[in-house]
Amino acid sequence: MNANIAHRQASRLAVTAACALALAPLSLSPAHAAVIHGHNSFDVIFPSPNLCGSGHDAVGHAVGSETDVVRLNKAGYPLFFSNFVGTTTFTAGARSVSVRFAGPSRDLSVVSNGDGTITVTTAYTGQISVLSSSSGGTDVTVGRVVYASLLYDNGTPGNADDDVFVSQTVVSQSGQISALPFCTALTNLLFG
Repeated sequence: MNANIAHRQASRLAVTAACALALAPLSLSPAHAAVIHGHNSFDVIFPSPNLCGSGHDAVGHAVGSETDVVRLNKAGYPLFFSNFVGTTTFTAGARSVSVRFAGPSRDLSVVSNGDGTITVTTAYTGQISVLSSSSGGTDVTVGRVVYASLLYDNGTPGNADDDVFVSQTVVSQSGQISALPFCTALTNLLFG
């Protein structure tokens, strides 16, 4: 799968790259149907060099499923709705951290910024991530988190396959939210 879709899907799952690597890319253009339904089950093992920029390598194993509905907004940009459940386990040496996730995510809006980039606002609701390590540590995020992701759309608004991830910020959050950013919690539990 193209790394740009992986970033977009991963942000949706609040799991930096794990589950998204296993999902089939969806591509739409204004000439295609306005709504696409899909279901993906995945069981994939993948390398995670320099996990979350930590300087440490790990191996990920993602197992789960995602049901998607994709529709085009009036400007021709795809809006994703996903309902997902799964576990991704990262292993480094004898230590491991499992990340469980379940719940829906929905693109609330996609807006062209007029400079070749788009801002995708996405809400994640439910059990966003529960990290548990083989050493006994845990970190939980349950509730609702809304992210704004900045993407370069490569001049193809209807084709998410070639979007390039630029950055992401938290717009709002409520519920039991971890005090640590996801990557910090993950690398602290796995390598700390």
